[in-house]
Amino acid sequence: MLMPKKYWIAIYELHLEEGVMVAKDSHVPKHPDLADRNALSLHIMKAMWSLKSGGYVKDQFAWRPIYWYLTSISMIISTCLLRLCLPP
Repeated sequence: MLMPKKYWIAIYELHLEEGVMVAKDSHVPKHPDLADRNALSLHIMKAMWSLKSGGYVKDQFAWRPIYWYLTSISMIISTCLLRLCLPP
């Protein structure tokens, strides 16, 4: 799915900060945690599904909400992608 880079970065930053991402419904206009950045719930669902296909997150369904959890290797990779890693 094509979306602006600022949404990808906002989603990755929030997911790394929280460790878990929740999306309840794709019909909700804006995600509650990213409402100030205008990220749609559909953007979050598609971004998480792409990370899941790469093996960076694991998902869990609970009725309507979907929870995505970071795997251990994805924490290291995502911090370096966001340029938060410290030099050796």
